[in-house]
Amino acid sequence: MVWQDRDKGESGVQFPYRYRVMLVDDEEEVREGVREKVEWNRCGFELVAEASNGQEAWETAKTVAPDVVITDIRMPFMSGLELCHNLRTMFPDICLVILTGYDDFDYAKRAIQENVTEYILKPVNFGEFTALMGRIREKLDQHLAKQYDLKRLREQYEMSLPAMREQLLARLLDSSVQEEWAREKAREMRLTIIGEKWTIALIRYNGGDGASRERELLPHMVRQRAEKELPRYCPVICFLYQDYVAVLATIEQQQDMLQLINGMRQICLSAQRFLQLELAVGIGSTCTALSQLRRSAMEARNALDYQTMVGEEPVVYIGDIEPQTTEASALEGYSFRELLAAMRLEDNDQIEETVRNFLSVLRAKKMPVSQYRLSVMELATELLRVIKTYELEDTDDLSQQLVELTLLKNLNSPWVFESRLIQLCQQISRSIAQKRNNATQLVAEEAKTYIQKHYSNPALSLESVCTHLHLSVSHFSTLFKQETGCGFVNYLTQVRLTQAAWLLDNTDSAVGEIAQQVGYSEPAYFSYVFKKRYGVSPMKYRYMKEKGEDGEG
Repeated sequence: MVWQDRDKGESGVQFPYRYRVMLVDDEEEVREGVREKVEWNRCGFELVAEASNGQEAWETAKTVAPDVVITDIRMPFMSGLELCHNLRTMFPDICLVILTGYDDFDYAKRAIQENVTEYILKPVNFGEFTALMGRIREKLDQHLAKQYDLKRLREQYEMSLPAMREQLLARLLDSSVQEEWAREKAREMRLTIIGEKWTIALIRYNGGDGASRERELLPHMVRQRAEKELPRYCPVICFLYQDYVAVLATIEQQQDMLQLINGMRQICLSAQRFLQLELAVGIGSTCTALSQLRRSAMEARNALDYQTMVGEEPVVYIGDIEPQTTEASALEGYSFRELLAAMRLEDNDQIEETVRNFLSVLRAKKMPVSQYRLSVMELATELLRVIKTYELEDTDDLSQQLVELTLLKNLNSPWVFESRLIQLCQQISRSIAQKRNNATQLVAEEAKTYIQKHYSNPALSLESVCTHLHLSVSHFSTLFKQETGCGFVNYLTQVRLTQAAWLLDNTDSAVGEIAQQVGYSEPAYFSYVFKKRYGVSPMKYRYMKEKGEDGEG
């Protein structure tokens, strides 16, 4: 709900929101009287829509989302009580006011059942009506006040989140926890931990000439430097932990670990130069579960204990002291995922950068040609899987190009191979984008076909079409409007009325029969909608066509 200024009421209090009102009555004189004689702005309301029958009001409400609906009971096409029932279902907090000339106990009882806010009789006393609107405004203001209190609680919670996240991270380093619990808590606190493979680094700071500085600021100074410098090397989360600045770093491949070590060295040099601080850094081994971060933190402490053995080196990685086994194919798989993400987004620059990085990592390992070719074949296999998954139109051509590209003669010309691989990945990316666009068009065409087959069914709705297509309402509505230029309801009405006009012009069927044939169970409502579109009633349209007149209003 958008908060906006509105005029001051008689009390001088400035209300934060002007409530939206829809007026529904089949008598134009009644609507005009209420519209003109009520000082809407002064009461804190805005009259946003009017309707002359329940069906029109129901369709309008879906668009304008009113806060208050003032409606008559007896109206064509849909009664006021039926309208109230539908509105209460869609808008649970809406205020409903029955404005009617019928003083009948059964109507009053039905109104109570539909949770109607007020029930008043015609003729309207506008002094009493203004007082009634004041009572409604007070109820709405009270409801908003409750929501506002919840909003303040949410704001307080959001302010506490950074500290709560640090407490969670500290617990992960201190305690043995269940993986499911750790991930659930991270989601709950919206703690974004990138990737699926991490390490813990602990930065220990020595205060130097502590008498000349405020020692309590040292950890914050070190953390600030780490948060500024390290993201250039790899994704990190920095936080205070015991007597350390802790860093949770994403390490998906061996190159990332080298980058982290280099980044830590730069921080140590920077702290020594600008802050006169001597830093030491211990880095634990990588892990693939949040529940394993405790082990990595213990190894980081052990690495710091080894520092005396490595002389001047301020950064110690436990893997250099206590070698760990690595899985080359898993490390290379991360580059595959990066590449596939760039291809799905049709980001040519990112595709080029990712391919170059992937191949540079392979070359840096100086592996035998056979192992190098095996790694390239793994990449080719991933790309073939993408081509097959998307069922691209040029599948055979793309697959053949991949096979030819992995031949040994191409691998012997690394720069030519790199250029051709980039071009091929970009070609696959374009094919994916085209496939996606074609899929959108196919969905829209299938929806149109379904509408053409079922428009005569009065129960045809947006929901039934989405059920047939196995799509969500929001997603379908977006792509359908994108392809057709209009919403579902407008398109369905257009189809029905176009067919109705053709039947009026080419058959002798009665208007009531035609209404049934094009999906309107109420002939009177069909005539209303038809006249709204063509400017004349169905009977007048047929007469004009028979006389050779245009028939368009």
